[in-house]
Amino acid sequence: MNETRASYIGLDFGGTKLLLGEMDESGKLLRTQRRLTGPMDQHSACRVMEEELAAFLAQKTENCLPRAIGIGLAAHVDNRSGTWLDTDRGRMEIIPLSDRIRERTHLNCYIDNDVKSAAKAEYLWGNCRGLAHFTYINVGTGIAACTVTDGRFVYGDHANAGEVGHISSGLERHFPACTRGVHELLHTGCVKYSLKYYLKITRSILHGYLIQCNDEPGNPINDCESGSK
Repeated sequence: MNETRASYIGLDFGGTKLLLGEMDESGKLLRTQRRLTGPMDQHSACRVMEEELAAFLAQKTENCLPRAIGIGLAAHVDNRSGTWLDTDRGRMEIIPLSDRIRERTHLNCYIDNDVKSAAKAEYLWGNCRGLAHFTYINVGTGIAACTVTDGRFVYGDHANAGEVGHISSGLERHFPACTRGVHELLHTGCVKYSLKYYLKITRSILHGYLIQCNDEPGNPINDCESGSK
């Protein structure tokens, strides 16, 4: 008879999908589950996570006993109190998610921002293992970063450090025809125009070339030109 070993459940709730996984203490991934989500408010997101988590826990891995749950969430999270604060500005719904999951599963639950969670995984088991200083950048539905200095993860005064997707993209200055005077945030522009076009824009700005993007008819970027050198 094989000895029972400890395992840990992880959830990654992003802007387009929910991923679930079970891993052992060595970091080996045992099984996964995936569900497409799309935009939704926090309470709806919590219901989806609870439903998928219940189904995932019901399908037990042989000789494994889950010990704890970790959840990476998009946007603003207070990891110390286990509270999910908001998904975007203007839609704050303070939810004590760690306690809520703990009550339903009887397992300890820890939550954090999704990008910081991914950076911690890289720090513990991935390409950043053993590094005292690094910056992890995530390009997904949104854009965000996590910085580590002297082995310490930087959160900032309001747990907003690394939210680089909220900085100005520069589109409104270099490509007024695209934005039509609207201030574009970095992550908003990437969602609208795709990262491929952003790379072309960045290249043209850095080198001062006069370019015109004509790859896809009907794309707003087609009408945009940068200034000449």
